[in-house]
Amino acid sequence: MRGSHYFDNASTSFPKAPGVGEAMARCVDDVGASPGRGGYRAAQAAAGLVAMGRRRLAEFLCAEGPERFAFTLNTTDSLNAAIKGAVRAARVRRPGAEIHIIASGQEHNAVTRPLAVLQGEGVEVTFVHAGRETGVIDAADIQQALRPTTVLVVLNMAGNVSGALQPVAGVAEACRAAGVPLLVDAAQAAGHIPLNLAKLGADACAFPAHKGLLGPQGVGVLYIRPGSEERFATVREGGTGGQSASDEHPAEMPQRFEAGTPNVPGIAGLGAAIGFLLSRGGDHFAHHRALVEVMLGACARRGIPAVPHASHAPPEGVALLGPGDAHDRVGVFSFLTPGARPAEVAMIMEQERGYCVRSGLTCAPAAHASLGTLEPGVQGDIVTDPGVVRLSLGAMHTPQDVSNALEALLSAVGVLRGSG
Repeated sequence: MRGSHYFDNASTSFPKAPGVGEAMARCVDDVGASPGRGGYRAAQAAAGLVAMGRRRLAEFLCAEGPERFAFTLNTTDSLNAAIKGAVRAARVRRPGAEIHIIASGQEHNAVTRPLAVLQGEGVEVTFVHAGRETGVIDAADIQQALRPTTVLVVLNMAGNVSGALQPVAGVAEACRAAGVPLLVDAAQAAGHIPLNLAKLGADACAFPAHKGLLGPQGVGVLYIRPGSEERFATVREGGTGGQSASDEHPAEMPQRFEAGTPNVPGIAGLGAAIGFLLSRGGDHFAHHRALVEVMLGACARRGIPAVPHASHAPPEGVALLGPGDAHDRVGVFSFLTPGARPAEVAMIMEQERGYCVRSGLTCAPAAHASLGTLEPGVQGDIVTDPGVVRLSLGAMHTPQDVSNALEALLSAVGVLRGSG
């Protein structure tokens, strides 16, 4: 991507942390073996890379131990494992009983599509939407939606549209009181804000290597809180390198949710990335917060309001979806551009200034529906296209990069409106 300005870190981070590519290449060129599949040195070295990845995750995310982390294909795979595992466990406990799941209205397709499949199988799903005046879920609404048949609550921690941080602590408290497990989708939170998984209150948490953790694609992580294992049955069984004489899949963590040969080069890259993040300490999170403040400050100076819902946006001009306070959000910024189609804004930003940004529905139509950006709208004489123009910040950006990106967006909007 030489010569480009990359602002699509909510899709995948770029550039990766220093040392990621080298760690992956060393694994492929010098190790090569599968972990746990032999007693020879190369197999032990591969197992050591996987163990190091778990240890660094536990340290960076303040978990109870490395064994709490299972490696999966990606966040979507982790979410599927937890969602369908919760349903499978419930069906084993109470054959033929009704099953109910609660999810927020801010979910990515990685949650809504598995839920749609389960609905087709008779599972009832309730979506609790964010308030139009706040843009966030009210934990009391989750509590009110709980039933005796509820087997899982799924909550997106940081929206990939609005960037808004949801009240995980309050939802976790309501779930604990009801004895219902909570699954948190931390795809846009892990690596961007400090997380203490031991204190978060979630029974399960899913996130990828390749976003805020600055690692490679193709590695997902599923955290399971101690004591919550039995709430999630396995949905995939097979070889794990251990207990080979048994037909039963291992019940203990982390092998419980792992089957088959893992992506060892990818895990090696993740280990290197987290090593980099650990070396930066609190400066890493402070840098992200500072960049968010720069963007919000630049928006304020240019008269761009932050709105919790598209219905609050002015009929003309550019508006920012989501909180206007840096404490309430991550660096995912979605802009409403009436009079300038989001796809065309993104195209001009790249063609004219080399900016790589996202446009459209960002794989989260449910979130767009709750924010008022799923369908075309009419504001006076202006017809607005569905979706947004999304600029998402990365660890390697500077404050000047952020300011320049906003100016590039406004310039593209001006061109399309005939005023630039």
